[in-house]
Amino acid sequence: MSIEPLETPLASAYYDDEVQIAYITYRGELDDKAAIDVYNWLSSLANAIGFEAIKGEIFDFSQVTGFLDSNLAAARKISKRRNLAHNTQDHPVALVVSDPYQEELLRDTMRISPEIARKRIVWSIDEGTRFVQAWHAQKQPE
Repeated sequence: MSIEPLETPLASAYYDDEVQIAYITYRGELDDKAAIDVYNWLSSLANAIGFEAIKGEIFDFSQVTGFLDSNLAAARKISKRRNLAHNTQDHPVALVVSDPYQEELLRDTMRISPEIARKRIVWSIDEGTRFVQAWHAQKQPE
């Protein structure tokens, strides 16, 4: 069981049952509503299928033209709350960027560092999908 895809002017999202990954695409200049809409959709997905059934998430920022301060603040706050509500240690997240500006902004805003192995900045959706799949393959007992 899954839920309907999300479609708003600034974001779209769907869950791929086959690979068990949620794909989120942002576009345009992001405000706080964009973050709230996506995280509400992710909460609905987790409630429908169980958080553990979601193998990972890929956030595509490659079509984003700007980030309003309200978006960055909302994303940090909601993400922190979500991390406290669920065990996210084995929940990989890939952030797709299209240029070094997006890479630096997301690295700083989302506090992505080498110490946080479950979060990775990537340059394509395919690279993000491979990251999530490799994460789980590495965690499988031999």
